[in-house]
Amino acid sequence: MREELARRLPLDFFGADIGVRGDEFILFEATAAMTMASQSEEHEQTSPLMRTVYQEMEADLNRVLFLPLSWSDKVRRHCQLAEAPGGV
Repeated sequence: MREELARRLPLDFFGADIGVRGDEFILFEATAAMTMASQSEEHEQTSPLMRTVYQEMEADLNRVLFLPLSWSDKVRRHCQLAEAPGGV
């Protein structure tokens, strides 16, 4: 699912509100203005799956945040402008 979201959303960073029903994911929303949270309740069947999802999201987030060269050209240009005298 994360590969499909990344393909469809032209963003360097975004969040998704996802539910799990049986063996499928349900996408409620995806946006660049979300926080990363954990499950509100533990469930015997879905909790192991969700722990894996959260670990992968955190690894992806760290990979993107700490490798600015992987950011899109638009984001890199904005960062360069912000660092220039006078900023953005």
